[in-house]
Amino acid sequence: MIEISSFLDTLSPLKHFSQAEYTSIWQVLFKTILSGFWARLIASISLFLAFWFSVYRKRFLLGAVFFLTAVTITYLGGLLKIMFWWGF
Repeated sequence: MIEISSFLDTLSPLKHFSQAEYTSIWQVLFKTILSGFWARLIASISLFLAFWFSVYRKRFLLGAVFFLTAVTITYLGGLLKIMFWWGF
């Protein structure tokens, strides 16, 4: 059990960055990728690839990954805007 908890500790971003650096990374990510044209483009491509791989290629796991990518990009942008409203 100790190995699992130490592995999870290494996944914590606040162990590697300060809180200010972590917040600024997400703000830059939101300003560059998760907002506007690029978010719509990446989400649209991901939805198309999810449909393509799950229906035509019969690779359901890869289709699910692309679908979750599209959902994450679509909803994470709004969530980040609410979380970091004071920086915009």
